[in-house]
Amino acid sequence: MDKTETEGDFLKFYLIFVTTLTIPIFVLNTFGGIVGFVWLAFLGEWGIIFSGIIFAVFSAFFISIALLPMMLLAPVVGYFTERGIKLGVIFTGLINTMYLITIIGLFSYWVFNFYTQTEAAQANVLPFALWSFAVATAPWLYMASKEDKDSFGTFNTLFFTEIALMVVGVLIVFGVNISDTYVFFYIIMLCSLIVSFYVIFKIMPEEKAFRVSRDKYDEAEVIDKSNESEDAGQSTGETQSNNNSKTRKTSAVHITPKLYNAAIAVIKRTGSTKSSVFEKELQLDKKHTKALLAELEQTGIIEPPKKDGSQKINIHTNE
Repeated sequence: MDKTETEGDFLKFYLIFVTTLTIPIFVLNTFGGIVGFVWLAFLGEWGIIFSGIIFAVFSAFFISIALLPMMLLAPVVGYFTERGIKLGVIFTGLINTMYLITIIGLFSYWVFNFYTQTEAAQANVLPFALWSFAVATAPWLYMASKEDKDSFGTFNTLFFTEIALMVVGVLIVFGVNISDTYVFFYIIMLCSLIVSFYVIFKIMPEEKAFRVSRDKYDEAEVIDKSNESEDAGQSTGETQSNNNSKTRKTSAVHITPKLYNAAIAVIKRTGSTKSSVFEKELQLDKKHTKALLAELEQTGIIEPPKKDGSQKINIHTNE
């Protein structure tokens, strides 16, 4: 099994895993707090209800203060990520993620311990566990809603947090000591950490390959537009010919972002780096194709040709 197949299997498994657990998590998020609220109200536990509402509303503010140390490392993580320095990303990312998991664990432990270990909860712990889950997840759901919706890190951490707290609640309902349940909590969050770093390992090379000098591309586009203006403004055949020659020369050296991204799309779709494929798919001449392949090699999308003529592709393809 090659690298591409392994990545594909992982993504398929992760998708199945997420899809399978999304429904129970959605149901618990939507109805768990409501059922717990009504049940506790029926039992007359208004103190538990009001304290939970207060915690849910104001805890996000105090948690954000507790998470301030993570902000100190954020520029460092960004610096390493921007330059594709994996070791730096892993080290700083590990510190940040472990700190976040610790805060999540301490806060949720305190909530579950506060509500499920009371004397009233000993008779029937289920409504208290449901209420604890709602209170413990509320600030994280709120804070995640303010993050980038497409952020994998946010989604992955929140998803595993809810799974872990769901497991904690179920174990408490079945009589497991709350301290023992948090062994399972941290095992599940460790899985979250592993998934996050697996994605970093697999995605970062591709992100680095896409990251080509913006100044270089801006310069290329300016030159191309300048040449187009000159072509349109010239009236003699000789001048037109000279400008066309200049444009072709510039295009052979400078590859525009649009062409570069189109070439990557072709590689992903066909799994091929043959010149004939680019010439056919992108309607390029041999000079442009040669320059495009050189750019793809320089940015790490493909490796230089081997002796047998084959080239290694460093991004996921559909073939």
